[in-house]
Amino acid sequence: MTPLFDNFFGPDRFQPDDKGASARMDASQETLANIVAVIAFGLPVVLAVGALSPAVCFHDSISAFYYSRFFGGVFVGSVSIIAALLVAYGGQGKNEWRLASVAAIPAILVAWMPTNGPKCQIDGLQLRAFVQEGAAETAEVTYSLSALAGILHVGSAILFFVFLAYFSAYVFTREVKGFHRKDGELGSAKENRNRIYLWCARVIVGSVSAIGLYWTYIKLIGEFPLWDSLRLTFVFEAIALWAFGLSWLVKGRVFGRALHD
Repeated sequence: MTPLFDNFFGPDRFQPDDKGASARMDASQETLANIVAVIAFGLPVVLAVGALSPAVCFHDSISAFYYSRFFGGVFVGSVSIIAALLVAYGGQGKNEWRLASVAAIPAILVAWMPTNGPKCQIDGLQLRAFVQEGAAETAEVTYSLSALAGILHVGSAILFFVFLAYFSAYVFTREVKGFHRKDGELGSAKENRNRIYLWCARVIVGSVSAIGLYWTYIKLIGEFPLWDSLRLTFVFEAIALWAFGLSWLVKGRVFGRALHD
């Protein structure tokens, strides 16, 4: 065999990595976390700015942008990339990688199983793959893959946000023995990071709870015009994504020495 193939099949293939390999791996994991965060921050902004165009409907939720001609691809692509990066994210140990990989499953379903909608009528709407116009018994035209798709979408979205909150509250806040505590005291940088993680988790839970209360209200009482006019579902979804993005930016050490051990 040539020396090139010796690196893969020869007796030296199990040699330990050089001293810089661990540092490079840590840096690559931080980069993945930061990319996830940037997408989470950017997706609501891109959709909202795009909806300023008169040719684009400003949907009442981020998920409903699935039906937009151009921004539907932005929504599906962004959430799919987040799911792929969650699988690629190794974290600190197999359990963290497994949890991130499981969280990718509802993320994929959120992207590929469309919510029922859109609620706003668009002339010349081009439906995405597998989506058909439903028989409307009212004047409002609705579009959906199927009734089951909408249920799967909502359930997956809730589960995905639960995973995000859990990551912030319980995974990112864990302590490594002999590293984060010295003389029994938690380091100030780790303490500050934990405060941010916990607040991000609270914001995610609070935002999802607000949307849940809205759904309960309209089911039990009726329409909530102010909520719809302000597109508060979109707003609270954006806030939850931004909280998720902030926690992953902190995890990715993007703030440098300010929050670094």
